[in-house]
Amino acid sequence: MVHPLIVFIAFGIIGWILDTIYRSAAERKYAPKTFIPYFSILYAVGGSILYGLHVTTTLNSTAYVLIGTLIMTLMEFTAGVFCQNILGERYWDYSKNKYNIYGHIDALHILLWITLITSLRILLEYLA
Repeated sequence: MVHPLIVFIAFGIIGWILDTIYRSAAERKYAPKTFIPYFSILYAVGGSILYGLHVTTTLNSTAYVLIGTLIMTLMEFTAGVFCQNILGERYWDYSKNKYNIYGHIDALHILLWITLITSLRILLEYLA
């Protein structure tokens, strides 16, 4: 088992990279936007939870992906509400996308979470 601090830092950095690539492609310019530069708290916490779920349970892959997607979607929604209402900052806004909830989550990003979590599960199984 990998040390939890390493998992947290790795997911935070990887998440920042993925988010920056996605945001920069969408805006057609370099567009990083996280509370902590070069680090995504959402990915760090979420990735740590998903890693912990993998190493502490015997869930089959379908259950893992469904539970992981639910966790990450709820975390993204909660983080969006927190950032907007407490920090006074909107780090993402999906309100122009179809099937969104207050602009904090939407169907497209739920599909992206499913893809990322499925990829993570495959990688963790391969490394086991």
